[in-house]
Amino acid sequence: MSPAIRLAMQVEAVALAAAGLGLYGWPTEVGAAWPWTLPPLAARFIGASLIGIAIGVAMTVRGATRGALVRTAVIGAGLLLAPLTGLLAPVDAVSGPRLLSLAIAFGAWALVDVAAGGLVAGIPAPPTAGRLPRSLVAFFAIHLAAVTPVGVSMFFVPESVAALWPWDLSAINVRLVGSIFLASIPLSILALRAGDRTDVAPTLAVYATFTWLALPAVAVHFGLFDPARLATWVFLALYVFVAIGATAALAASRPSRREPG
Repeated sequence: MSPAIRLAMQVEAVALAAAGLGLYGWPTEVGAAWPWTLPPLAARFIGASLIGIAIGVAMTVRGATRGALVRTAVIGAGLLLAPLTGLLAPVDAVSGPRLLSLAIAFGAWALVDVAAGGLVAGIPAPPTAGRLPRSLVAFFAIHLAAVTPVGVSMFFVPESVAALWPWDLSAINVRLVGSIFLASIPLSILALRAGDRTDVAPTLAVYATFTWLALPAVAVHFGLFDPARLATWVFLALYVFVAIGATAALAASRPSRREPG
């Protein structure tokens, strides 16, 4: 990796972590700078995702593999879904100058990540292709099966999903939260084709960080949820599954190991 790209990714990780911590820790105050009205729980969800992405980018910088760089490019492209959400919303619901600022910031980091992903040609492929263990393949397959219908429906038909969502959320914020799930779809698809745990370690870190931070946020705002609704417990079960599964897989990752399927 070139020194310029490495430095840019390090700056990106710090900037996203700072923004994420602000939204997560002070959702009302920092969330007021968002281009549209962002309720505290949604702000914490976006903050958790940005912190997760920051950790994933930092891990890629530390140990860049071909697979990790490609997945980082996908993560960066996923950042563009947030400003796209604002563009798809009614004009009077969004602050134009703030949306432009968000698009410039996220667009810059997306370009950095895509540029880093373009460096894979300069990284030699491993002499022998490994295979992910069956347990990890199963984890990504279950994750993909769960987030695909959720992410697609939340992003493309948010008005219909709003009535089914576990807590009261406007259509624009349903789409925004759905963008997190939508962006993870290609990540899990690529993970299923990975040859080594080191390739998917940054992806696992993103998933683990986001879900472990989202769960306490849900606990703080649990008054927004209806315990009598099945959707509430399905929602929590999915988050617990991803949090535990991603953390266990990440803890078991060893750069030099090749495990049989």
